[in-house]
This record gives sequence, structure tokens and C-alpha cells, in this order.
Amino acid sequence: MSELDDIREEMVQFWGQMAPYWAISPAAARLHAFLMSREEAVDTDTVMAELGMSRGAVSMGLRELREWGLVLQEKPGGSRRVLYRAETDWETAIRAIAENRRRREWGPIERRAEDWAERLKGQRSGDAKALRDRLLGVQALVGAANEATDALLSGKTAKGIGMRFLLSRVMKRQGRRR
Repeated sequence: MSELDDIREEMVQFWGQMAPYWAISPAAARLHAFLMSREEAVDTDTVMAELGMSRGAVSMGLRELREWGLVLQEKPGGSRRVLYRAETDWETAIRAIAENRRRREWGPIERRAEDWAERLKGQRSGDAKALRDRLLGVQALVGAANEATDALLSGKTAKGIGMRFLLSRVMKRQGRRR
């Protein structure tokens, strides 16, 4: 085995272990690492043979990676074969990941916090008021993170991005909503 093969195998295993932290399946993560380690696009039979995965696992993993915008699908002219390669334009990949995270995670959090805060609006107890304020804070924080993400993804310079910046934006947003 060559050094490249050793590193490829280590990377595939490591990516699979990291998958739960990235909210993707271990199979998809392993596939992504494998495709990143290849210069040329490969077909599913090659992936199955090299990673020892079933056709179904490869198919589902590739679908998941395509949904995330991390894999490109190619059809060579005159062939029915489909080849896959990792997205290697990091700006494109980061944009795709940020948009997916926003849609899958931030959007639902923001909507639920807004709904719950609205439902608590007329409540008079101290707990209800405290929870409403905290929910408005969560909503404001997610909104500020979305604004910062928008600035970064649109190519604008986001000066002073950091916890203090985000928290100052949250405080401003909370002040506007009360």
C-alpha cells in the first residue's frame, strides 16, 4: 500500500467518525472523503469496490451529498455511465453548506422561537415573561447569525465578526422587537 492509499483510508475513516457532528450520515461522509481524495470522477461500481459499501448505501450517500451541494454528477458523452466527483471549489461548497444549515437548522429554530414568543405575549407570570425574553434573544441571535452569513456569502466584508459583534446585534434586534 502506498502513502496515498494509507492517507485515503485514514481520511475515509476519520470523515465517517466526524459525520454525526456535521449532521450527515457516516456513509455520506466516507463517500465525500473518498471522492475528495480522487483526481478523476468515479462511478458507483468503483466506490462500492474500494469502500466495500453496498449499492444502496452508495446511492443514498451520493444523493445526500448532492443535496448538500458537495458532489457533482457527470455523464460522459455517449455513455449511460454516471460519474461523481467532490465539489472542490471551496467557496461554492461553503455557500452550499451554509444555505443547507440555515434551511435545516436555523430557520426552524427561528420560526419556533418566534411562534412561542408570540404565544407568550399576553402571559403575565414572571416565568412567562422571562421565557419570552429568552426566546426573543434566541430569535435575535439566529437572525444576527443569518445577517452575518448573508454578508459573508455575498462577498461583503464582515468587520468585527465575533461573539461581541453578534451579541451587540442581538441586543439591537431585541430592542426593536419589544
